[in-house]
Amino acid sequence: MADYKIAVIPGDGVGLEVIDEGRKALEAVAAAIGSLSFQFTEFPWGSEYYRETGNLMPEDGIETLRVSIPFVWRSW
Repeated sequence: MADYKIAVIPGDGVGLEVIDEGRKALEAVAAAIGSLSFQFTEFPWGSEYYRETGNLMPEDGIETLRVSIPFVWRSW
């Protein structure tokens, strides 16, 4: 079975709804095919995080993504 790790940064406003629907679509595809799955890891780096910290993501955010979701980096 193929297992895909996906980093999710939902954003704000309608972005939250779009991400939820996209996740549902991918889960439906996985269920229909049966030989693949998705693991979603959510990172709360939206505008609320920015307002609280003054940063778009933690200082080690890129490294956190690189270690947590290696699939993302293989495609670049």
